[in-house]
Amino acid sequence: MRTPIAVYLVLLTISPLIAQAQSECAIDETFDMGFDEAWRVSEPVAVRSVDDVLRVQFTGPDYQVEYATATDCIYADFSLEADVRDRDGTGSAWIGIRTQGSDSTGYSINLRSSAQDVVLAKGPIGFRSTWIASAHIEHQTDRWRRVRIDAAGPRIQVYVDDVLYIDAVDTDPLLSGWIDLGVNAGGDWIAFAEFDNIRVEPMAAVSHSARSLGSVKAIYR
Repeated sequence: MRTPIAVYLVLLTISPLIAQAQSECAIDETFDMGFDEAWRVSEPVAVRSVDDVLRVQFTGPDYQVEYATATDCIYADFSLEADVRDRDGTGSAWIGIRTQGSDSTGYSINLRSSAQDVVLAKGPIGFRSTWIASAHIEHQTDRWRRVRIDAAGPRIQVYVDDVLYIDAVDTDPLLSGWIDLGVNAGGDWIAFAEFDNIRVEPMAAVSHSARSLGSVKAIYR
């Protein structure tokens, strides 16, 4: 049975649009020139470009994570890489993926220096208490680590310095959402982490959705 010509016309029309959206949502950020116009930051503002890196600092005492949001693209399947550094060793630097909804429910990949582990957790931002997987890792404060996250359907893989630490399948997965970078406070309510050389390559069709969050203050330039 031959496929109708109309189907070919639809595919030929949609395919370039998908490729364009994937290209627009690809990220290759070094922060050498400060913030790109698409980056948003949380309030109170404790996110800034310092020494050509993105620094996210928590100063408490209220329990609130600080984070930056990367574009308004909705990512489904993708590969993300970033250099991550925990500057003080008391909190945890984290990368949020597939964040969605008014409460910013999503996954976070936490590098916890104090606990010497890497954790994949799920839940609302700031309270991602449902652990999907974790693994022991030797952390060193003030050391850059290269983190790679591959998300494909319900499967999430986390590499640190080219070593696979987490390979998990969520039985009730979140399949798309925004990407965040942030830090959780430590015991003294002061913590900061740094991020650099962030690359995101979408592996599937992406879409755009303007993020409306009370904690989003402004676009940094």
